[in-house]
Amino acid sequence: MKLINKKDIIIIIGIIIISLVFILINKSDKKIRGADVYIKNEKVMEITKEGTYTLFDENEIPIMKIEYLNQKIRAVESNCPLQICVNMGWVDSPNHEIICIPNKVIIKPIGKDETGVDLLTW
Repeated sequence: MKLINKKDIIIIIGIIIISLVFILINKSDKKIRGADVYIKNEKVMEITKEGTYTLFDENEIPIMKIEYLNQKIRAVESNCPLQICVNMGWVDSPNHEIICIPNKVIIKPIGKDETGVDLLTW
């Protein structure tokens, strides 16, 4: 008695190929094209060009440095105590936001894919 025949192998290979196609399609749609930056729920900046940007509070004190490079964004430096926003690292999906609660900063990546995981916790 055979456990696996040719039809079973063809079905398994077909499932693997279909899964890989879906993975590649999802990866290509999640590119970001910049980010909107909010301080105290007020939009203060829209980042669309690669580079390093500095955020200042109302007293012109730098509170955060943001880097946008290769369709990814991250908080490089922050004056908050726990540095959670900095430790988040690179964000390359429009569904993931960088939030710094002590500085009241939200960095929302801009992109065309608005589905999928919408919350990350540490």
